[in-house]
Amino acid sequence: LIAQLNCAYQATYLDMLGYARLNRGKIVYETMPSVPKWRWEAFVRVLSLNECLEFGEGDMGVPGGVTVFEPASANITTVDM
Repeated sequence: LIAQLNCAYQATYLDMLGYARLNRGKIVYETMPSVPKWRWEAFVRVLSLNECLEFGEGDMGVPGGVTVFEPASANITTVDM
């Protein structure tokens, strides 16, 4: 009985997360017409999506992304590949 409840909860939780994401997307979609065009263009310009991302020092990647920095301890590599 406990295992059945656990499995049912896991499925319900995943559905809940999906519905929450859909609801946030709906809110963004409904809000976009109220954003002035000049403000949206300024926001996109600040993102610099036309510039290539730099994965490492001298390692240029593709354009159209946003760089996110993380601590070196987040993904420890003990073996060189």
